[in-house]
Amino acid sequence: MKRYPGEHSAYSELLSIVANEVTLEDRWAIVDWVRREMHAATPDEIEALVDRASVEISTHVPPQRRRTTLARLDALRERVREVAWEQASVRGTKPEDLVDAMHEMIRAVDPALSTHLSGVGTLAGSIAKYLGLDGDCVHDVVIAGRLLDVGKIATQGTHTDGHAAVGETMLRAIPALQRYAPWIRAHHERLDGSGYPDRLRAPDIPLEVRILSVADVFTTMTSANGTQAVHDALVHLEDNAGKLYDAAVVAALDGLTGTRRLRIVRSTAA
Repeated sequence: MKRYPGEHSAYSELLSIVANEVTLEDRWAIVDWVRREMHAATPDEIEALVDRASVEISTHVPPQRRRTTLARLDALRERVREVAWEQASVRGTKPEDLVDAMHEMIRAVDPALSTHLSGVGTLAGSIAKYLGLDGDCVHDVVIAGRLLDVGKIATQGTHTDGHAAVGETMLRAIPALQRYAPWIRAHHERLDGSGYPDRLRAPDIPLEVRILSVADVFTTMTSANGTQAVHDALVHLEDNAGKLYDAAVVAALDGLTGTRRLRIVRSTAA
């Protein structure tokens, strides 16, 4: 078996867990262990460690308990196999595939929100491209834009100022989307520290978040039909450029609207 970093300590911890599993039949500890180790080990490596631990445990079991113990160990190994390959599958899933699936669920609950998020993602990607960011950054900003208000699904019917933190929690639970979680938490922060939930100021707000914030505000304010809504949104952003919103990002949006390269996606989302 190929060795991976921390294998010795991982095996020691596993041995203790398996011993407890034999008597308690509690699957949570082993599931948590598998998920932690998946960053360093393959499913085959994890299964091999479980086999080693099982053999060591079974050799110390009195004959009268051996049959029951072996049956429990077999069930445990099967559960480990399921969890390990499930985690490997999620880890290997493309972020955009997961986002597409999430949007189908959002659309079923709140079609306007789904439309709004699609618009934010499209606009954020256009701004990022206009600013000259590389392809990977543009791709990430588009994905984050499509996830921006996902926390609203869990906070419907309540005060929604907490949706950014809820969205962060939701994404941290999905390995392929974890890197976007801090951006989703911070998308209502403002340069002068007047935003929420952490009242971050300019130096602590990444460029990607600044792009998402402007895209979100513009898409929200232009959800009503008519050129007046676009005009009002641009005036609001320009008046607060350098105070609430990144001036370069607002300038990029101005450039996009001026060159007619911007496709405005309208929705009724608030």
